[in-house]
Amino acid sequence: MASQNEGLKIGDVVKYEQDPTFSRETLVILDGETIVVGEALKNNGSDKYVATAAADAEVIALEAASPSGADGAAVCLVRNAVVDSANVTVASGTVADLAAALAVVNATSGFGRIIVRTGPTYTTL
Repeated sequence: MASQNEGLKIGDVVKYEQDPTFSRETLVILDGETIVVGEALKNNGSDKYVATAAADAEVIALEAASPSGADGAAVCLVRNAVVDSANVTVASGTVADLAAALAVVNATSGFGRIIVRTGPTYTTL
């Protein structure tokens, strides 16, 4: 029997957000980029976003995009949210690098933070 692999969904990446109308924005994706849900992106200097290493991350893609012939658009997580580190994709680097980069971006932007959660913490009773 044939099997089918399903890609990540927004709920796999975003574990909490205060208000989707505030925490998400539609951003321009540079022509030729292939973006997947949960991928870390950065502004290339001309207000177009590209996949990036963890240490340079600014936002997290919430939809796939693969523009060809012209720049495309994708909804991205830009503020006030918690993401699951297991489902965030970076070109290179570690989860700690990603968390540090997002903390710097959020501190300088004046908006709330995107927090990278590394998993649930349990305590014994």
